[in-house]
Amino acid sequence: MKKVILAVLLVFITAVPVMAETRIEFPSGFDQADFKAFSEDFGMALSYIPLSPAAPLGDKLPGFDVGIEASYIKLDKNVSYYQKIDAALKANGRGELPSALLIPRVHAQVGLPIIPLDLGVSYASVPDSDIKLVGYELKYAILEGGVATPALAIRGAYTAVSGLDQLDLTTKSIDLSISKGVLIFTPYA
Repeated sequence: MKKVILAVLLVFITAVPVMAETRIEFPSGFDQADFKAFSEDFGMALSYIPLSPAAPLGDKLPGFDVGIEASYIKLDKNVSYYQKIDAALKANGRGELPSALLIPRVHAQVGLPIIPLDLGVSYASVPDSDIKLVGYELKYAILEGGVATPALAIRGAYTAVSGLDQLDLTTKSIDLSISKGVLIFTPYA
């Protein structure tokens, strides 16, 4: 069973689907400041979101976690780049930009036995577009936590965005997380 789960996880990590390209057209008057603000907001909206406690999944045996999640990102209509792109879409009869994005994701993590190291992958598809996201994470538990002590981990993550023909976007992040199991709950930050 462990070999089957590992094989499925490996296929999931390495299989990036082939998809059509989504065209993002920047309107005239879209300057460097607009592009910088757009890329920062777009990158934050699409980056890897760590939704797991700091405690490692594996102990003496590999541990697994598979889940479904969704991110809701409210877009600020008062930002200059948003207004310019929205106006260009309306002028060309192509609708308007949404006021929010709902991005469903699926994630899988495996905790290695003996060493407090977890490997993870996530996959998301932005609805009504060809934009796909594949994210990877590597989490090392500095403190594994116990009855009286919290767990502390450092995580590095990388997300690659595909489905855009005019924009090559990747995000990288590093974070420090802490969690403490209390009965059947494990709050984390």
